[in-house]
Amino acid sequence: MSVRTASESPVTRLSPAFHRLAWSNLAAQSAEQIGLAATPLVAVFALGAGAGQTGWLQTAQTLPFLLLSMLLGVWADQRSRRQLMAGAVPRVKQDESSASIRMRVLAWRQR
Repeated sequence: MSVRTASESPVTRLSPAFHRLAWSNLAAQSAEQIGLAATPLVAVFALGAGAGQTGWLQTAQTLPFLLLSMLLGVWADQRSRRQLMAGAVPRVKQDESSASIRMRVLAWRQR
């Protein structure tokens, strides 16, 4: 019977690149969840949005995930990884602009 020491654990055998990927994924997922929680709070406290407007904002935030996740998952499975990674870079700019679009929609709904 062999005894496994801490230096031989499966975690230490993972490459540093994997650890960077895991931590960056954790940071991205945390930021997304904070954004989903903070947007309605900002709308209510800073912009004075009502219950209906906050509901529309929540719908606008979550509806794309609901409608597109299955379709885009199938599409991604049919593409090469290289094409997907090359296309992921512009997504950062898209996320930045989507936040401003959400706030414009909320401001428009307040009229």
